[in-house]
Amino acid sequence: MVKIEVIGAGGWGTTLANLLSEKGHDVKVWAFSKEVCDDININHKNSKYLKDVELNSNLVCSNDLGIVKKVEFIVFATPSEFIREIAKKVNAHLEDREYKLVSVTKGLEHETFKLMSEVLADSLRFIESGLDFDNFIEYNGQKVLFGICKSD
Repeated sequence: MVKIEVIGAGGWGTTLANLLSEKGHDVKVWAFSKEVCDDININHKNSKYLKDVELNSNLVCSNDLGIVKKVEFIVFATPSEFIREIAKKVNAHLEDREYKLVSVTKGLEHETFKLMSEVLADSLRFIESGLDFDNFIEYNGQKVLFGICKSD
């Protein structure tokens, strides 16, 4: 069983977290909204983004980014306009060990026109930045960043 933190509890992040949880992994999903977390934890639903979907009862939501200390994989599934700010907050919680990182956030940063992989490389302390195609994996026809980050 792999310990995974999905950062972002919108429709995409919740769906990924739920699928990973159904596969038997220990999955925590981070949400900015306390109401979304309460809905996931109490009702096993994310009524705001996935109205009629019953979520796996093992899926747990938190408003605390500090849970990244306890996971092996970090999956970024936040809207592109918030990824830099959230990544910097995550960075403050990283311990001196390896984390596997996957970004499923699409788009460009509005101010800089940087790709999400570049924003994460700027915001997190990386050993391997994932800025070459060797560190991308293809899923459903889309390229997603795969990198390994470690705190200083």
